[in-house]
Formats: sequence, C-alpha cells, structure tokens
Amino acid sequence: MAVDVAGRRVGFVGLGNMGGRITRRLLGAGLAVTGFDPRPGAVAAAGAAEASSLGDLVRGSDVVLLSLPDSRVVEDVVAGAGGILSAARAGLVVVDAEGVVALRRVDLTDRSSGSLRMS
Repeated sequence: MAVDVAGRRVGFVGLGNMGGRITRRLLGAGLAVTGFDPRPGAVAAAGAAEASSLGDLVRGSDVVLLSLPDSRVVEDVVAGAGGILSAARAGLVVVDAEGVVALRRVDLTDRSSGSLRMS
C-alpha cells in the first residue's frame, strides 16, 4: 500500500543507519520530520526535530514511520506500555519501513480498536 506523505505531519521512530538515511531523504524532499530514538544524538544527526517522547511524536504526527531492528522491538514500540497505541488516534497511519512486522501486522492492528492503519 502506498502512503502519500505530502502535506502530512511525519514522525519517524528509529533513526539509526537506515532510519537516519530515510529521514535525510524526506527532509531533502522538503518534508518536515519529527524523530524519536532512545540513543542520544541520533535524531539530531539525521537532521529531524526531536520529540520529547514517543507519545508526543505520535500525537504530533499523521504518519509514523518505523525503522526498527526486529518484530519484537516493533511490537513493543507499537503495543507496549507507552507505545504508539497508547497515543494513537483514528486515522493514524503507521508504516514499518523495514517490513519486519508483516507476520504481526494483523494482530497489532486488531489491538488498536480501529485507530491504527499499518502498512
């Protein structure tokens, strides 16, 4: 599924090797990106505005992109305590840029009570 991010508020979680590169491309295309990463300096190195928490990033975004190392981490970030689902609102789109959540997508979407669309 393609997601058009033009004119939408973009949040990015996981600004390491791959996520940092994607963020820099988005910024280069003229999009405003807010990032969240637990590693100090990762968001600044990618050039994004830094969210103070995952919840703040979610509340301030229309589309949230994930670049995380494995499905266990994705599940924790989406459905764990203080995760995306705790701050999600109807219409929020979450895109796993790494594709590691494919087998868990239905389960996570079901847990969202319809407030989340995962791609």
